[in-house]
Amino acid sequence: MLNNLPKFVCIVLCTVICFSIEAQHQIKMDATLREDMKTIMIQQSIRFENNTEKQLEVLYFNDWNNAYASRKSPLTIRLTEEFKKNLFLARNKDKGNTCINGLHSSEQGALHWDYLEVGDIIAVRLKQPLAVGEAINLHWDYEVKIPNAKFTGYGYHTSGYNLRYWYI
Repeated sequence: MLNNLPKFVCIVLCTVICFSIEAQHQIKMDATLREDMKTIMIQQSIRFENNTEKQLEVLYFNDWNNAYASRKSPLTIRLTEEFKKNLFLARNKDKGNTCINGLHSSEQGALHWDYLEVGDIIAVRLKQPLAVGEAINLHWDYEVKIPNAKFTGYGYHTSGYNLRYWYI
């Protein structure tokens, strides 16, 4: 794995830089791979700007990694419809998931969040609405359990990691 570490760090930096250049939002993160546990510890900051035409009370974030956690997720259902039942029947140690330890904002303090019924969308409820043109700084602390790559080709496998959409 030490041979793959520089490639992993390079991919993380490129991803963060690309998001910072292309989007009106900024994402910064510190990610630490725990290879023995097949997890990534993440401290992430997102500067979210409201570029809509109305104030926002709830922000939505995609947590693709958590789609592996449940038999009822759209990912599991889709794979089952394609007669691929390996994720549906998988042991928990092979599935991915996300454990959110904390979420707060510089402007509003600790924030309440919930997963929507589908399991891979997070709804963050703001204490005060975010006005048009304003920004909020969100600070996440979470742990990602990397899934086995046998389900979708993304995750861990015998020779390393193939990651895609692995952070919020």
